[in-house]
Amino acid sequence: MTVPTGGRVHAGSQASQDSQGGRNIQVPAAYAVEGLSPKDVVGGFRLASAVLSNPAIARSYLADPTWQPTEGVHVIDESGESVVYAINGDTATVRVIDKWVGTIFTDGTYQPQPNGATSDVTYTLTKSAPQSKGEWRISKLPNFLVLDRTEVENAFWQGSLYYLSPGGQFLVPVRVFLPHTATDVATALVEQLSQPVPGWLAHAGVFSALPQTDQAPTVTVSGDVATVDLPPPFGNLNAIERDQASAQLTYTLVRSGVASQVRITVGGAPLPNSRQAVTQTLKTWSAFDPDVLRTATFTYIDDAGVPRLANGAPLLSPPLPEPTATKGTGTAAPGPRPRFVSAVVAPRLVGSSGPDLVAGVTRNPDNTQTLYAGPINAVVPVLSAASFSTPSWDLLGNVWTVEQVSTGAQEILVGVVTPTTTPKFQRVNIDGTLASSLIVSLKVSRDGTRVALVVRSTTGSQLWVGRVERSDRGVTIGGLYPVAPNVQPAADGVAWASATSLAILATSSGSEIVTAWLVDVDGWDATIQQVPFDASSLTAAPNQPLAIGTKSRQVEVLNGSAWQVVVDGGTVPNYPS
Repeated sequence: MTVPTGGRVHAGSQASQDSQGGRNIQVPAAYAVEGLSPKDVVGGFRLASAVLSNPAIARSYLADPTWQPTEGVHVIDESGESVVYAINGDTATVRVIDKWVGTIFTDGTYQPQPNGATSDVTYTLTKSAPQSKGEWRISKLPNFLVLDRTEVENAFWQGSLYYLSPGGQFLVPVRVFLPHTATDVATALVEQLSQPVPGWLAHAGVFSALPQTDQAPTVTVSGDVATVDLPPPFGNLNAIERDQASAQLTYTLVRSGVASQVRITVGGAPLPNSRQAVTQTLKTWSAFDPDVLRTATFTYIDDAGVPRLANGAPLLSPPLPEPTATKGTGTAAPGPRPRFVSAVVAPRLVGSSGPDLVAGVTRNPDNTQTLYAGPINAVVPVLSAASFSTPSWDLLGNVWTVEQVSTGAQEILVGVVTPTTTPKFQRVNIDGTLASSLIVSLKVSRDGTRVALVVRSTTGSQLWVGRVERSDRGVTIGGLYPVAPNVQPAADGVAWASATSLAILATSSGSEIVTAWLVDVDGWDATIQQVPFDASSLTAAPNQPLAIGTKSRQVEVLNGSAWQVVVDGGTVPNYPS
């Protein structure tokens, strides 16, 4: 390929936004040939490693052609690659150092690495192995593949598998990367769903209603209908399990873009379900979807410290009474009405009944804070401390907060709130990764299986995601990994936009400009949305526009691509969460 040095200039047409032309351009991998240097052998092997459909190309660079990777994929950024090599007789070493972005595990799931992580891999080569035939070939290498992001996107299908939350009430999605070696994506997804639950989710009590069997399901797709024929053990499922398994299969295939309708059979006969639906859609099993909420109007705090709905109506009915203050004479006099700094309504599924639950934090005259919780018409004070993070709810009525006590210590608390009982909170343990870190925000996913934490240190703030582990010893947040390590989120700048994504109000490393990011919960992809320069808080909900609070005490919502002021004299908006 050469660069032109003469000739006429021609105008080109602009590619459409959905055009794939010019993207993911790859140098084709080739089999090893004679006369390659050790550095060229390693480079050729790493390039050929992305051709999963023909592993013989990559193995042609190896002294042992039976080698197979067994430890997943290190995803790297090659922009800062460093290569050091040395030759000593018939032996050579090639050391390659790259920015380590994340890992695709053997179960197909992905997790990002902390900012600054490096992939440091050394390849040993020899000329003397029998298979080498006097050519440099790799004799020792790690048991994982090393691919950059573009190679991953070319070599793997991406899909979402849906499992069940503890108790089986809700679906819990997870993205998986499936190699192109499979016959088709529909079959690959269902086969993967029939395997054990990925380890990270399994520790959160997430499970599958699909029984483990040696006989794989078969999947055929005709038009927009996918037919899944299950092996005989599925015929033994009880009524609840049949519904759960049907919901898992339907959401997995439809949300992954395979089909819009699903037929589920056992030996060719329809698998019965409580909806009496032969052809099933997302709507058939919407009761399992934590993103299908009854109401999604946000609340905010006005200039007087009163929680209000988006339309301006007071949230609490009746409002909190004025407290009494005891004077030295023993007589009682009215004190100031509590001023809220945050208030969040619990999310509710479509069709649910009963009074709405709310949790909020007030600032007291002595600069301490009080946590209130309960039904919307009868909230009560439950705890007082130096401060509390903005409360966060799951769909089971559990409310979470981080309590900062006067001594500087902190505790993560969770309690069950019902319309008739005073909530009791228990302390939540956290694994060693963040055990001594300052947590300024905690947001629980609506399905109750994961939490997003904003952690602050002397170098800034960082967003982490962990799983909720429940056992006889109590509740623990474990399995923590960083998300969007290059941005620094605000304390009230993180919300669950859906079961698969987080909205973040943050600044990028080395910048003071505040931006909104929509980030996959596994950190794989992110999109950017510009926000007003004085944005200070953010909230999000499934199928709802982003809403922000500003330092100038306005609430704005994203209307298309423009921000619109909807409240003048209020801040800290929160969708039910």
